[in-house]
Amino acid sequence: MLMLSLCTLRVVAFRFYETANSRRVKVMKRSTMQVCTAVLFVALASALAGCGGSKTPTATPTTAVKDAALAAQVSTELRGRTLTVGTDAALPPSEFLDPGSKEFVGSDIDLMNAIASVLDLRIAYKNVPFATIVQGVQKGAFDLGISSIYDTQAREESVDFATYFQAGGGIYVKTGTELSTTSQLCGKTVEVLAGTVYVDTLKTLTANCREGDDITIRQVPRQADATNDVLSGKAFASLIDEPVARWIVKQSGAKLAVVGPALGVKPYGIAVAKDSGLAEPLTAAINALIKQGTYGAILQKWGLSSDAIKESVVNGAIE
Repeated sequence: MLMLSLCTLRVVAFRFYETANSRRVKVMKRSTMQVCTAVLFVALASALAGCGGSKTPTATPTTAVKDAALAAQVSTELRGRTLTVGTDAALPPSEFLDPGSKEFVGSDIDLMNAIASVLDLRIAYKNVPFATIVQGVQKGAFDLGISSIYDTQAREESVDFATYFQAGGGIYVKTGTELSTTSQLCGKTVEVLAGTVYVDTLKTLTANCREGDDITIRQVPRQADATNDVLSGKAFASLIDEPVARWIVKQSGAKLAVVGPALGVKPYGIAVAKDSGLAEPLTAAINALIKQGTYGAILQKWGLSSDAIKESVVNGAIE
């Protein structure tokens, strides 16, 4: 109301000047009129700007700063060297290489960078096949692994996880393909990325097929291989994390389509070696990012807000 009154007064004052000016135009000097007019135009612009309402809210940044208390939870040895992060940079929008700069980008990368800032860690990404990440973390080839990795009970036997996201599997096919139930995959070839949980998912589905009508499960080293095979007709469908499937479909120019609901929603986790001392600090850093809004801003940036988690935990497998 106060802003409205001020705006009204400024506009009325301008109109009053116009009336008064028309009566005194012969006695005012030309230069004086120009100055007054200029001043009043500025005043009018200010008034109109003030009438426009509140300012646009500032977006929450997707970067973070060091938290000394949380950083102190990480050993001096780990903070004193560069940690290697294994990732398969072919799973957009989570992790991929920017076509121009060839730098690592994606929601997982943004989150890992923010975590590193909070914990005062130096990290370096290594682009490796997905199937090698968990084993590589277990054997010490990588200090951490982040690559849309489901936290499962089977994997928890080898490594620890700090959960940070959740997603289910998405099936994508060539546009126009009839597929309304998973039973229609029976007798078809379905390709999955090697090392993913979807091999077991398809084995479970094929157990329900009629004898001799099993799903042919073909594992490929890169998800792009599966996409090419679906487009060419070599494979009927591919099964991958739904966010990745949606991204692939979007980039296909309407040649592909995601069908059916997400299968088996599970948490993603950052993998670290058992007894590394990293799982708890990572979880604390993720929860700090959730609380301050940075986590949500990162997911919003990549269109993944609907798959957010409310709290990070250590080893949160859901079977």
